[in-house]
Parts: sequence; structure tokens; C-alpha cells
Amino acid sequence: MSGNQATLDVNRLRHSYEDRVIFHRVGFSWTGPGIICVCGPNGSGKTTLLSMLGGACVPDEGDILVLGRSMRMVRGQILPLLSYVPDACPVYPFVTGREWLDFVQAARRPAISTAPDLVRRFGLVDSLELRFSAMSLGTARKFMLAAGLGTQAPITVLDEPTNGLDAAARDVLREQLLAIAASRLVVMCCHDVGEQRALGARCVELASLETA
Repeated sequence: MSGNQATLDVNRLRHSYEDRVIFHRVGFSWTGPGIICVCGPNGSGKTTLLSMLGGACVPDEGDILVLGRSMRMVRGQILPLLSYVPDACPVYPFVTGREWLDFVQAARRPAISTAPDLVRRFGLVDSLELRFSAMSLGTARKFMLAAGLGTQAPITVLDEPTNGLDAAARDVLREQLLAIAASRLVVMCCHDVGEQRALGARCVELASLETA
């Protein structure tokens, strides 16, 4: 990544649900590598913002530039540069862990994947043939994280990645995020202040991102 070009450049995002305005003019410019944690009270719009940064939600107004390229103008070119793990689990219940990993890997070709190593480190080898409908919250989250963190995307977006994880899985997650953040940008939301500190995350209040 260029030292001068912003990794992520957000210009005047506006978004609303029915009559409620979530954002009015959200704007910022961040240059990686590193970890940024978006903070704010529940209901402030953190999940909505992260879904926009991950390419899963389109704002009513404004634009998101990834490495200088506009999400509105060349969305198809932008999405391969992003890896997004939402707080919810959008996987069909009949899909197995192995099928999910294979699907994500096929969709991201020719990116190099470290997902098999993460499957081992997260202790998922014996759960590969398990369907998501039969998984515990923690197991489903670990499969989501293995798929999302196993890419070479320049920007990784994570919404409450520690939810449902036991202590051992949190250790694996922390190690992987620190490895990614050495050369790439991680944007996340995490209520655990101790985890924020352990990751050396730069904490940014969502309210402070509103521009005039």
C-alpha cells in the first residue's frame, strides 16, 4: 500500500432507516496498516457503518474509496479488496463448515488463503462436516472468522468478533489480527476494552466522525 494514499477514504455518508437518520455526514480518511476500533453506545450506528465499509450495505448518499477507488463507481473492483465478518451469521443453516470455507475460497480466487491453518488453530477440524444449524454460537463464529481472516484482502472489517468465543479462540483471534495489522488495515467494533488494549487498537468515537 502506498504510504501517501489513504487506505480507506469516506466522504459524507448519509443513511437512514424509515424516518430515523443513522448518519448525516460521516467522513474520515484512514491509512493502514493497523487496527481501528469504532466505538459508541448501542444503537449509534456502528454496525451500519461497518456493513458499509465491508461492502454489504450501500449508503443513501456519499461514497467510500478503497485505495483510491470509488465504491459507487467501480464496486466490482472494490469488493475483492475487502473482507467482512458481520456480527450476525448469514450462512444458510444447511451449509456445512467445509462447504462455507470452500465457497468463500472459490469466491475470492486467486487470493491466497490461510483458512486451513485457522481451522486447525480454532479447533474446527472435527466440525468441518457439521451443518450451521447444528453448531453452537462459538463454533459458527469461528468458521465465519476462519473464512474472513484467511484472506489477503487489504482491509478487514469485523463486527464484534469476540462474541461467542472462548478464551482459547480469543487468543487465536488476537494473534491473527496482530499478524494482519502488521501490513494491512483492520477496522472493527469491540465492546471489550481489555481486548482493544491487547490489540493496541486506535479507538475512534463514531460521533467524532460526523463532519460539518
